[in-house]
Amino acid sequence: MRQDLRDFIDSHAQSRGNFQQFALMLPTDDAELDALIAEPLQTYDKSAMAFTILGALGTNRKVDARHIEGIILMTAEVNFLENIFFKLHGDVPKYLLAVMRRAEFGHTFEVYALFLMALWNFEGRGEIERKEIIGRARILMRTIEATRDGSGLVLSLPYLLKDDVLREICEERFGVTPEEKTKELIQARLKICNQTSFEVAVEEPQHKVATGRTMHRAVARVGRNEPCPCGSGKKYKHCCIEADNLRLQKSSSVPGRTHRESLQDAERFLTPTRVEHTSLIELIVYDPTKIPKDTLKPYFIRLAVFRLFEKAADSLEKLGFSPELEDSWDAVILLANRSGRYDIVHRLVQMRKDPDVVEKDIWFGFRLANADKDPAKFIEILDGHTTLAVTENTINGLHGITSALLNSKLKALGILLARGVIPLDPLKEAKALYQEVVRARDLLALPPDDIDSDIMDERLRQESAKDPDSLREAQEKLGNKAKEVRELKESLHQLQREIEIREKREKPADAPANVIPLMDERALAELRDKVETLKSDLKDRHNERNELRRELEKTQTDLEELRQKAEVPDHADHDKASEDKEADLLMPEETLGQQPVRLIEFPKKFEERLASLPRHVARNTMKTLGELASGEPSAFVGVVRLKACPATMRQRIGSDFRLLFRLFADRVQVVDLINRRDLDRRIKTLV
Repeated sequence: MRQDLRDFIDSHAQSRGNFQQFALMLPTDDAELDALIAEPLQTYDKSAMAFTILGALGTNRKVDARHIEGIILMTAEVNFLENIFFKLHGDVPKYLLAVMRRAEFGHTFEVYALFLMALWNFEGRGEIERKEIIGRARILMRTIEATRDGSGLVLSLPYLLKDDVLREICEERFGVTPEEKTKELIQARLKICNQTSFEVAVEEPQHKVATGRTMHRAVARVGRNEPCPCGSGKKYKHCCIEADNLRLQKSSSVPGRTHRESLQDAERFLTPTRVEHTSLIELIVYDPTKIPKDTLKPYFIRLAVFRLFEKAADSLEKLGFSPELEDSWDAVILLANRSGRYDIVHRLVQMRKDPDVVEKDIWFGFRLANADKDPAKFIEILDGHTTLAVTENTINGLHGITSALLNSKLKALGILLARGVIPLDPLKEAKALYQEVVRARDLLALPPDDIDSDIMDERLRQESAKDPDSLREAQEKLGNKAKEVRELKESLHQLQREIEIREKREKPADAPANVIPLMDERALAELRDKVETLKSDLKDRHNERNELRRELEKTQTDLEELRQKAEVPDHADHDKASEDKEADLLMPEETLGQQPVRLIEFPKKFEERLASLPRHVARNTMKTLGELASGEPSAFVGVVRLKACPATMRQRIGSDFRLLFRLFADRVQVVDLINRRDLDRRIKTLV
């Protein structure tokens, strides 16, 4: 960047007049201007980005739409997005959607982004990825709070996108919005979007410290009448106060540093607490090799939460995989898989020293994602796991496969499988699986209320048969309403099919191609009127059914809470009795003193035993054994001998599992890993 431009940015606050003055300094050549705009986006210089972008757009200079990715990563401010969206040159929705796939910006930003993309298409400016945008809008509509900033824009999305399902969700959550009110809102936002960049900018520089997160002053506090710290001998108000006020507006979370300065050697100031408040752009800038080891885990979790999967994968590859990073690796691969980032899943598996072994050990959903680019391997894994699930014939296996498919590219197959699993699942798991089905249907832009909904209603009806009269009455109402909905759906389908047949009916040979006989035309008009009436009735029944379902679920939740309160003492007594019974089998805890380093000796088929247990139990077991073998003193806390066979010792693995082992001079001999309920029976076999 030219020095005169750099000096101007450093010495001037962001305001209308300063943007106009800076615009006059911009290069006249479009290629030079494009290179100038790209520079602060590459160096993450927020102030320089604002001056160059707004200065160029304010004078109607060409700013390519591809730059929006860097702009949004640096400052996901909805006002800035509104200002530039319709002024950029090119396919703006394409690049905006691309950056939204790369990172998570929160509900407020997503509302504005979806609104602007829908408005772009509504005004005929260009095509958009309708399926993806409608899917995102549906999911957002189900979760956003009415009090959140920008929630009013959500109400306009059904009108702009012309999606009936989105309209139903909107009316169910927020009520009916008059069309005139929606049009007024759209026109008001469009007026703001069409203002020039200079009109939107503040007229006078703002004299306040930067806001948004926990900030620290970039300038020490000095009284106006005190001597200036620069040593000039003048009073502060007659010397450096203006320059310091400008610097103060660029304060950051690091004391004594501006935002730009805080990005230089930023890792030195990073702590586990501070990383929880870091911004998206700071996470991108950090060099993982310079981050303190105790901060790496929260750093990777923060990356995964922001869905910065490329940065997370780059950082893990840069550091190299190690056991200390396994929790971080798990967090990233879990969220990457759920977000459909199969390229990241594959990279994470390949970075391990034994990717083939790891690939066989990880969850089915990750294996599918890892084989996303290899159709033959994809089918092999799918066939292998489905065959295993059918062979084992357990509901847990079927549930796991269904959930994995609902989060894979085979969402439609997952929806079909769910129809067989939901009736078999325990009610709590069935509800959770049904929510995954709804999410998958949203992402596929399918109607959410289908056979899955009927199955779920039937489960609720069966469950209510053993509950009080009030619950049964609510369920009966829901059952009747579900029947009405099914009958209306069938009638609507038959009418639509009849219209289709009539429209294709052979016309007289001498009739023009675009002319329908008068009698058929009247009949078709009547049928279409009936279809519209049925659609309206079906919509009303859907809303009534959803309301009854919510009432029923609330009643069930209230009853379940009452049951749990009544059962708490019984569970407490049961747990206490179980603890007392286990204590009778054990000798008092003893001090084992300093322990040597030992090797671990495993029994036969112990690997299969670990594989049959939840992953966190298996991991905790191996961690405990490693610490026992290394002589770590903390690992021997809680170790006790069995009364019936004192050579065998017991250590807790979580609340429900027990590790049995023997200590020899040179080795730790693993005896077994069992559920605590089986301890008495296992001791008898040892004796």
